[in-house]
Amino acid sequence: MLATTACLWYNYCRFKRKGHNKLSKKFLWLIIAVVAILGVYFAFFNKTATTRSDILFEDSYIYHEWEIAGFEYTGNVILVDGSIYSFSFSEKDEYSTTLSEDLKEMNKYILKNAKLETTRVSNDDLAKMIEYAAQIDADKYIEGTIVGADMGSSVIQIYDYETNSKILLKESGDFSSENTSPHAEDLVQLIEKYRYEIHGY
Repeated sequence: MLATTACLWYNYCRFKRKGHNKLSKKFLWLIIAVVAILGVYFAFFNKTATTRSDILFEDSYIYHEWEIAGFEYTGNVILVDGSIYSFSFSEKDEYSTTLSEDLKEMNKYILKNAKLETTRVSNDDLAKMIEYAAQIDADKYIEGTIVGADMGSSVIQIYDYETNSKILLKESGDFSSENTSPHAEDLVQLIEKYRYEIHGY
Protein backbone atom coordinates (compact mmCIF):
# COMPACT_ATOMS: atom_id res chain seq x y z
CA MET A 1 0.00 0.00 0.00
CA LEU A 2 2.76 2.44 0.92
CA ALA A 3 4.70 1.59 -2.22
CA THR A 4 1.67 2.20 -4.44
CA THR A 5 0.88 5.49 -2.74
CA ALA A 6 4.51 6.63 -2.94
CA CYS A 7 4.67 5.84 -6.66
CA LEU A 8 1.49 7.78 -7.39
CA TRP A 9 2.67 10.70 -5.28
CA TYR A 10 5.98 10.79 -7.14
CA ASN A 11 4.19 11.00 -10.48
CA TYR A 12 1.84 13.67 -9.14
CA CYS A 13 4.79 15.86 -8.09
CA ARG A 14 6.56 15.22 -11.39
CA PHE A 15 3.60 16.33 -13.47
CA LYS A 16 3.02 19.34 -11.22
CA ARG A 17 6.64 20.51 -11.59
CA LYS A 18 6.30 20.32 -15.37
CA GLY A 19 3.23 22.52 -15.29
CA HIS A 20 0.69 19.83 -16.24
CA ASN A 21 -1.94 21.13 -13.83
CA LYS A 22 -4.83 19.12 -15.27
CA LEU A 23 -2.83 15.90 -15.16
CA SER A 24 -1.55 16.66 -11.68
CA LYS A 25 -5.10 17.18 -10.42
CA LYS A 26 -6.14 13.86 -11.96
CA PHE A 27 -3.21 12.14 -10.25
CA LEU A 28 -4.16 13.73 -6.93
CA TRP A 29 -7.69 12.38 -7.17
CA LEU A 30 -6.31 9.01 -8.24
CA ILE A 31 -4.08 8.93 -5.15
CA ILE A 32 -7.04 9.74 -2.90
CA ALA A 33 -9.19 7.02 -4.53
CA VAL A 34 -6.45 4.35 -4.32
CA VAL A 35 -5.66 5.14 -0.68
CA ALA A 36 -9.37 5.03 0.22
CA ILE A 37 -9.95 1.68 -1.50
CA LEU A 38 -6.81 0.10 -0.07
CA GLY A 39 -7.67 1.50 3.34
CA VAL A 40 -11.06 -0.22 3.33
CA TYR A 41 -9.53 -3.47 2.06
CA PHE A 42 -6.76 -3.68 4.64
CA ALA A 43 -9.00 -2.54 7.48
CA PHE A 44 -11.39 -5.38 6.73
CA PHE A 45 -8.61 -7.85 5.96
CA ASN A 46 -6.95 -7.17 9.32
CA LYS A 47 -10.31 -7.42 11.07
CA THR A 48 -11.40 -10.69 9.55
CA ALA A 49 -8.51 -12.82 8.41
CA THR A 50 -4.88 -13.49 9.12
CA THR A 51 -3.81 -15.35 5.97
CA ARG A 52 -4.86 -15.45 2.33
CA SER A 53 -6.08 -19.01 2.86
CA ASP A 54 -8.66 -17.99 5.45
CA ILE A 55 -12.37 -18.27 4.69
CA LEU A 56 -14.22 -14.97 4.36
CA PHE A 57 -17.70 -16.09 3.28
CA GLU A 58 -19.68 -19.28 3.66
CA ASP A 59 -22.75 -20.21 1.59
CA SER A 60 -23.99 -23.52 2.93
CA TYR A 61 -26.82 -25.90 3.75
CA ILE A 62 -26.91 -27.91 6.96
CA TYR A 63 -29.34 -30.56 8.12
CA HIS A 64 -28.95 -32.58 11.29
CA GLU A 65 -31.60 -34.66 12.95
CA TRP A 66 -29.66 -36.25 15.77
CA GLU A 67 -32.31 -38.77 16.78
CA ILE A 68 -32.46 -40.45 13.38
CA ALA A 69 -28.77 -39.95 12.69
CA GLY A 70 -29.40 -37.79 9.63
CA PHE A 71 -26.70 -35.26 8.79
CA GLU A 72 -25.72 -33.19 5.76
CA TYR A 73 -23.44 -30.18 5.56
CA THR A 74 -22.64 -28.88 2.08
CA GLY A 75 -21.78 -25.61 0.40
CA ASN A 76 -19.15 -23.21 -0.87
CA VAL A 77 -16.66 -20.96 0.86
CA ILE A 78 -14.87 -17.94 -0.58
CA LEU A 79 -11.34 -17.29 0.62
CA VAL A 80 -9.47 -14.02 1.05
CA ASP A 81 -7.70 -14.46 -2.29
CA GLY A 82 -10.97 -15.01 -4.17
CA SER A 83 -10.64 -18.77 -4.59
CA ILE A 84 -13.77 -20.86 -4.09
CA TYR A 85 -13.97 -24.30 -2.47
CA SER A 86 -16.93 -26.68 -2.45
CA PHE A 87 -17.40 -29.06 0.46
CA SER A 88 -19.72 -31.83 1.57
CA PHE A 89 -19.83 -33.72 4.86
CA SER A 90 -22.08 -36.50 6.14
CA GLU A 91 -20.34 -37.54 9.35
CA LYS A 92 -22.19 -35.87 12.21
CA ASP A 93 -19.77 -37.06 14.92
CA GLU A 94 -16.87 -35.18 13.37
CA TYR A 95 -18.95 -32.03 13.03
CA SER A 96 -20.41 -32.23 16.52
CA THR A 97 -16.93 -32.46 18.07
CA THR A 98 -15.73 -29.46 16.07
CA LEU A 99 -16.44 -26.19 17.80
CA SER A 100 -18.35 -24.31 15.11
CA GLU A 101 -17.67 -21.09 17.01
CA ASP A 102 -13.90 -21.56 16.56
CA LEU A 103 -13.31 -20.16 13.09
CA LYS A 104 -9.77 -21.46 12.76
CA GLU A 105 -10.99 -24.98 13.51
CA MET A 106 -13.84 -24.51 11.04
CA ASN A 107 -11.28 -23.50 8.40
CA LYS A 108 -9.40 -26.75 8.96
CA TYR A 109 -12.59 -28.82 9.08
CA ILE A 110 -14.04 -27.41 5.84
CA LEU A 111 -10.89 -27.07 3.74
CA LYS A 112 -9.25 -30.40 4.53
CA ASN A 113 -11.50 -32.31 2.11
CA ALA A 114 -12.87 -29.44 0.05
CA LYS A 115 -12.65 -29.21 -3.73
CA LEU A 116 -10.98 -26.18 -5.31
CA GLU A 117 -13.27 -24.85 -8.03
CA THR A 118 -11.93 -23.52 -11.32
CA THR A 119 -14.30 -20.58 -10.95
CA ARG A 120 -12.81 -17.71 -8.97
CA VAL A 121 -14.29 -14.47 -7.70
CA SER A 122 -13.29 -11.66 -10.04
CA ASN A 123 -11.09 -8.91 -8.63
CA ASP A 124 -13.88 -6.36 -9.04
CA ASP A 125 -16.44 -8.55 -7.27
CA LEU A 126 -13.99 -9.42 -4.49
CA ALA A 127 -13.29 -5.72 -3.89
CA LYS A 128 -17.04 -5.06 -3.70
CA MET A 129 -17.58 -8.01 -1.35
CA ILE A 130 -14.90 -6.75 1.02
CA GLU A 131 -16.22 -3.19 0.85
CA TYR A 132 -19.77 -4.33 1.59
CA ALA A 133 -18.70 -6.75 4.32
CA ALA A 134 -16.92 -3.95 6.18
CA GLN A 135 -20.29 -2.22 6.54
CA ILE A 136 -22.21 -5.20 7.92
CA ASP A 137 -23.41 -4.90 11.51
CA ALA A 138 -23.93 -8.27 13.21
CA ASP A 139 -26.74 -6.81 15.35
CA LYS A 140 -28.78 -5.50 12.43
CA TYR A 141 -30.97 -8.37 11.33
CA ILE A 142 -34.60 -9.41 11.23
CA GLU A 143 -35.36 -11.92 13.97
CA GLY A 144 -35.72 -15.44 12.61
CA THR A 145 -39.23 -16.75 12.09
CA ILE A 146 -40.15 -20.42 11.96
CA VAL A 147 -41.37 -21.35 8.50
CA GLY A 148 -41.01 -25.14 8.51
CA ALA A 149 -39.64 -28.24 10.17
CA ASP A 150 -36.99 -30.80 9.20
CA MET A 151 -36.00 -28.79 6.12
CA GLY A 152 -32.59 -27.85 7.41
CA SER A 153 -31.06 -24.40 7.05
CA SER A 154 -29.43 -22.58 4.16
CA VAL A 155 -27.19 -19.80 5.43
CA ILE A 156 -24.83 -17.16 4.05
CA GLN A 157 -22.34 -15.86 6.59
CA ILE A 158 -19.24 -13.71 7.04
CA TYR A 159 -16.30 -15.04 9.06
CA ASP A 160 -15.27 -12.36 11.58
CA TYR A 161 -11.95 -13.46 13.09
CA GLU A 162 -11.76 -10.47 15.40
CA THR A 163 -14.77 -11.69 17.38
CA ASN A 164 -14.25 -15.36 16.40
CA SER A 165 -17.84 -15.57 15.18
CA LYS A 166 -19.92 -15.81 12.03
CA ILE A 167 -22.08 -12.86 10.99
CA LEU A 168 -25.39 -13.95 9.51
CA LEU A 169 -26.35 -12.36 6.21
CA LYS A 170 -29.27 -14.59 5.25
CA GLU A 171 -30.99 -17.75 6.48
CA SER A 172 -33.77 -19.80 4.92
CA GLY A 173 -35.30 -23.21 5.54
CA ASP A 174 -36.70 -24.05 8.96
CA PHE A 175 -36.01 -20.44 9.93
CA SER A 176 -36.07 -17.27 7.85
CA SER A 177 -33.87 -14.30 8.73
CA GLU A 178 -31.75 -11.65 7.03
CA ASN A 179 -29.29 -8.91 7.87
CA THR A 180 -30.57 -5.36 7.32
CA SER A 181 -27.21 -3.54 7.17
CA PRO A 182 -26.44 -1.31 4.17
CA HIS A 183 -25.36 -3.42 1.17
CA ALA A 184 -26.19 -6.70 2.96
CA GLU A 185 -28.52 -7.67 0.11
CA ASP A 186 -25.91 -6.64 -2.48
CA LEU A 187 -23.33 -8.83 -0.76
CA VAL A 188 -25.71 -11.79 -0.63
CA GLN A 189 -26.42 -11.44 -4.36
CA LEU A 190 -22.71 -11.44 -5.19
CA ILE A 191 -22.10 -14.57 -3.11
CA GLU A 192 -25.14 -16.33 -4.62
CA LYS A 193 -23.95 -15.37 -8.11
CA TYR A 194 -20.94 -17.67 -7.75
CA ARG A 195 -22.97 -20.50 -6.27
CA TYR A 196 -25.19 -20.34 -9.34
CA GLU A 197 -22.19 -20.29 -11.68
CA ILE A 198 -20.76 -23.41 -10.04
CA HIS A 199 -23.88 -25.44 -9.16
CA GLY A 200 -26.64 -23.90 -11.24
CA TYR A 201 -28.94 -23.04 -8.35
